[in-house]
Amino acid sequence: MQRVAYMIKVRTGNLEQYKKEHAGIPPELTTELKTAGVCNSSLWMGPDGLVFGYLECENWEKTRDYLSQSQVNRDWQMRMHPFQEPTPGASSDDMWIRMLEMVCVME
Repeated sequence: MQRVAYMIKVRTGNLEQYKKEHAGIPPELTTELKTAGVCNSSLWMGPDGLVFGYLECENWEKTRDYLSQSQVNRDWQMRMHPFQEPTPGASSDDMWIRMLEMVCVME
């Protein structure tokens, strides 16, 4: 199982709307994430709008490839795009930055 962590920043002034949008994630998006191989997924947001995301999947490259072809996922990403600002270090085509796992303690 691969663990993937990523972050992004929500634009100042958009925090409440961003929270509202995520309170009602479309069921078809949840289904699509599961179909892509995502087993667990969580998002956390700090008071300044920094968002930390975490997911688990068997093969991140396959999951990412599947989601890049998914119209449901593309629609969701386009819907969220105006709320987000690029995180330092992110590529120009993807505002999310993948994080390096430093320590993992599990039973």
